[in-house]
Amino acid sequence: YELCEYLEYGNKLVILRSTVAPGTTELIKNLIEKETGLVEGRDFYLVFAPERVAQGVGISESRKFPQMVGAFSDQSYEKAKTFFDAFVPECIQLEPREAEFGKLMTNMYRYVTFALANEFYMIGAEQNVDIHKVIAAANKGYSRMALPLPGPNVGGPCLFKDGKFLLETVQYDELIRNSFTINEGMPQFLFNHIMKENEKRPANNKIEKIGILGATFKADCDDTRNSLSFKFAKICKRNGIAYDMFDPYIIHVDNVWPTDQVGDYDAFIVMTPHTQFKKFYEDHISKTKDVLIVDAWKFLDASKKTKHGIFYT
Repeated sequence: YELCEYLEYGNKLVILRSTVAPGTTELIKNLIEKETGLVEGRDFYLVFAPERVAQGVGISESRKFPQMVGAFSDQSYEKAKTFFDAFVPECIQLEPREAEFGKLMTNMYRYVTFALANEFYMIGAEQNVDIHKVIAAANKGYSRMALPLPGPNVGGPCLFKDGKFLLETVQYDELIRNSFTINEGMPQFLFNHIMKENEKRPANNKIEKIGILGATFKADCDDTRNSLSFKFAKICKRNGIAYDMFDPYIIHVDNVWPTDQVGDYDAFIVMTPHTQFKKFYEDHISKTKDVLIVDAWKFLDASKKTKHGIFYT
């Protein structure tokens, strides 16, 4: 309603940028017109123009990609285009609902392809196949293949929630739903592998304490929203396994490296591939003996020599 008051001054351009469910822009248009009597495309201009940038590189990527502009009228599109032309290479005119779908499709394309990579990782781990090696070979020089590498912490605030906007009314939703199941299941899958290793160890040398490396959903950032690190921690707790979580970017997580207590841990799992973890591994963890390392990212140099990123120091 504050926006409605602002629009009464006339000739204002309103640009919606946040990811929304299809139909939201139309809902806002109808609300404004009902409350103010103003007409979109004449008295005010409303478009949905979503961001499609990655966490931490928003400014540079805003200048890199074409801008989808969902507009109800040519007048609104031209107003928005004049604004975006100052810093984007191209504008693409769509209807608002089309632009809303375009943003959701962009995010779910990444989420679904990550799920495919993770499912192949799980299958490969069961059949002793190095999926990182296979993906690299399949992608190389083949323009129809661009599968990302697997990882245990896929999601974040955008990719995790956006598909849910599409699941309320659509009948054919199995692909998106299964992607959630696969990606959200990676922490449990890796924990199960740790427990399989535990079964092989003698009674006096069981895995009782795990160091969780990384609390954020993405490397070298401080955003913990929908991070699966906390899901892995809950799985440990539910199964009676002690754990500590370390992240150099998060104050409420232990960001003091346990350099003097590395030997207290029976296993470490790389949930977030922060750059600092490479040095921490080389300087401290690698100097311990018989510690299980779980690095499905194959982020550590030592992990790259293994088939699945699961090995002992």
